[in-house]
Amino acid sequence: MFYEEDWLMRQINMMARAIAKLACGGETSIRYDLHRQIKPGEVGGDLRSMLTALTAQGQFCKAEDLLFDSIHPDQPDDLKLGLDFYTNLNCLPDEVLAAGNFPREEVKSGLEDLMHFYGISLGENN
Repeated sequence: MFYEEDWLMRQINMMARAIAKLACGGETSIRYDLHRQIKPGEVGGDLRSMLTALTAQGQFCKAEDLLFDSIHPDQPDDLKLGLDFYTNLNCLPDEVLAAGNFPREEVKSGLEDLMHFYGISLGENN
């Protein structure tokens, strides 16, 4: 079981990096800090702060719904925010994700949904 989860975590990380490299100008370092203060006027700041708060409360499904209700396909910063969101979730322990009714498979599925939303394909059944 641990091996399967570790493999899935690596798959999610590789997907996120590939998406970032393809769609975000080669930027592959994506990760936000749950405790970082959002500066007034920061791009995506309000949405980012809401996602951060919901994630910190373990309300992962609600955060994901908010993400997809708020992003726009013509806004590349929204894609980066989505990548940040899923990368952050992928770093959480399985127990934390399970307690929030958001298994790691859902993290991968959400990342795939984000790819489709932005018309991104990595070439393997996407």
